[in-house]
Amino acid sequence: MKDITLTIKGFNTMAEVKAFASWYEGQGEQDACIWFECRKDDGEIDVDSMMVDCHTPYDITENNLTMTIKPR
Repeated sequence: MKDITLTIKGFNTMAEVKAFASWYEGQGEQDACIWFECRKDDGEIDVDSMMVDCHTPYDITENNLTMTIKPR
């Protein structure tokens, strides 16, 4: 299965990118299940989680952060 990536754009500085990545790796990833559950209940998506592949380094270019999502 091919890699799926998520790119988050619009950060103003590298410090913002790193702060977001740090938050996501900590509390953000644990709280994501609530967001996914709500979207699934609303019929917007059909999954209740998407795990970031922590073995693939994040790509940070021009204040954009790209994470690789583990395929199911």
